[in-house]
Amino acid sequence: MANWLTHFTRENPVFDKEMRLRWHRGRLWILPAIAVGAAVALMLIAAAFGFIERDYLHRTYPVIACVMGYVIAAAVALLVTPALTAGALAGERQQKTLEMLMITRLTSWHIVIGKLAPALLTVVLAIVPCLCLSSFFAIIGSALDPTRRFWEYWTTAGLYWLTVPLCAIFAACTGMFFSAMCPNIPSATAWAYAVTLGTYFASRHGLQFMAALGLINVDPRAHNVADLVGRAAIVWIVCAWLAAAGLFGARWRLEREAEMQ
Repeated sequence: MANWLTHFTRENPVFDKEMRLRWHRGRLWILPAIAVGAAVALMLIAAAFGFIERDYLHRTYPVIACVMGYVIAAAVALLVTPALTAGALAGERQQKTLEMLMITRLTSWHIVIGKLAPALLTVVLAIVPCLCLSSFFAIIGSALDPTRRFWEYWTTAGLYWLTVPLCAIFAACTGMFFSAMCPNIPSATAWAYAVTLGTYFASRHGLQFMAALGLINVDPRAHNVADLVGRAAIVWIVCAWLAAAGLFGARWRLEREAEMQ
């Protein structure tokens, strides 16, 4: 496994080029700084309202702060990630440099992974601190709230850690797929956002439909571990399948273009 990762990262000139560009231009840290700043700002606003309501260190604020960190991480995964990868191959196509990449000794996997990995690294650097803040306040909430049991906070925090990164991978692979399919950046970005957000809202309505059939429980006041994990597992399966389809679809498209040249 380590040799495989080395082969597609450090020995991949596409990956090296993308990382150098992001590092030297400072783009690698812009998104993490904005995400963490937004999460901290929302938490401070919640704390200010809690202080006004004389509920600053009561059980309400840690719960709100925990949710704020998750919301920012989820927003980055679903709303920012497609834009980072939608222009990866479409931009090369617009600049007439994609053909030059494909006639080198690089395989289609080298190109796809070399473009995808730096974007995912940027997103990971943004969502991990937000999830750490969310988990920190889950610890505080579990200590201050005697009405909820300890495992309820940690089950929710654990689901955050599993769901948000997988959604980011799905969004990144979706953007990469349409970047390979579309002739320019605007069309690739539009399709990536349409599919990513459409899948999100479809999954929400799908969960409501399953709840209407009595297959799952989506009552937000319910804290049964089986229900929480069951709901999250549906999202995990959908995201995993669509991410794999997007990744292999992008590779297939590149191979077809290489064959036509």
